[in-house]
This record gives sequence, structure tokens and C-alpha cells, in this order.
Amino acid sequence: KRGFDKPKNVRSTLLRLLKYMMQFKWMLLAAVFMTVTSNLLALKGPRLAGEAIDLITGPGMVDFPAVLQYVWKMLLYYGASTIMNFLVSVFMIHVSRRVVYRMREDIFHKLGQLPISFYDHWQIGDILSRISYDTDTINMSVSSDIVMILSSVTTIVGSFANMLELKPALLLIFVVTWICWVVWLQRYVVYTRDGAVLDLSYSSNDLFGEVAIPPVADEEVSIYYNEGDNSI
Repeated sequence: KRGFDKPKNVRSTLLRLLKYMMQFKWMLLAAVFMTVTSNLLALKGPRLAGEAIDLITGPGMVDFPAVLQYVWKMLLYYGASTIMNFLVSVFMIHVSRRVVYRMREDIFHKLGQLPISFYDHWQIGDILSRISYDTDTINMSVSSDIVMILSSVTTIVGSFANMLELKPALLLIFVVTWICWVVWLQRYVVYTRDGAVLDLSYSSNDLFGEVAIPPVADEEVSIYYNEGDNSI
């Protein structure tokens, strides 16, 4: 069987994780605020650089005092963004460690209340994996993945706003290019166990609903076709 099993009870799991994280809601709100602010400050840098370049009107015609002011503003913005990113990392590491600590306390408390038959049914290695590996995964996700997602969303939205403010045609060009790129990936890029493979001979997900999987030695090949009631 290929791939991963489909996650179960995703909503309830996320709600339970959110319940742990809400115990540190003020620190989380501060981290969210500083993440958004630091990314907006970082996006302001290219705008300032562009305004400084506009002050160069010709050979030897440069308003150096005004350019120097923009340079100091850029240093201030980038410096503040760096400091905020550092504080966000510190806050999220603290939150993730405290969340994992509370979760492990609850796990040990629950294990102490379980009957002996539970330990006869489950292997000790599986139980230890839940206590150590799974909680460590949550620790890494809380400390880095959440901040990364929020930073990416802020950067994308801020970039779109800048393009729309500077020149709406830039945003239109980007959207058209992105759509063409996604369509090209869906049609000519095949994902296998060894990674992504470019194959121009057939579509990995063509317009007729077929999904073709490249043959592998000594392995069965499955082709799925889905069109209304005529499904295979």
C-alpha cells in the first residue's frame, strides 16, 4: 500500500491541541502580532529601496542626503523585523515546551488509570512512541510550523497588496503565470515514490479525468478513470 493512512478525527485533534495552546493565549497573541508586524516591516524594505533609486535622476545627479535617510529607514525596519522574529522564536519555543510538558503529564496520569489488560494488548514500544516521538512532533510543529505558515500567508498577502498598489497589471501577470504553472504541473509532472518526474508523453491528470502512474519493475500498475457513472 502506497502513501500514508488518512488522518482520523482531525478536527477533534486540532481542537484538543488548541485547548492546550490557549492556556498561553496572551503569549500566542503577542507572537502572532510580532510575526505579522515583522513581515510587514520586511516587505517595506523593497519599497524604500525603490523610492531611494527614484532619487537618482541622472549621471551625477543624486540627492545623497535623501538617499541616506531611506538607507537609515531600511536599516531600522529590517533591524526591527529581525528582533521581532527572534522574540517570536523564543515565545513559540517556550509555548511548545510548556504544551508538550502538559500533554505528557496528562498522558502519564491517564496511563496510571488504565487497567493491566491495556498493557497486555499494546506493546510497550508503541506506548513509548506516543509519549516521546509523537509529542516531540507536536513540539516541532508548534514551535516552527505555525510561525512559518503565518509568515508565509502574511508575505503573500502583503506582496499582493504591494503589487496592487504599485501597478495592478503586475498582479494580473502573476495570477495568469501562476495558473499556467499549476496547469503545466498537473499535466506533465508525475509524482512517484522517487520524487517528481517530468514526462511530456502523457498527462498525470489530464482533462478527461485519467490518472496515469508510470510503471515500475515487478509492480502492478493501476489506472483510475472517473467520469460520472462510468467509473473504473
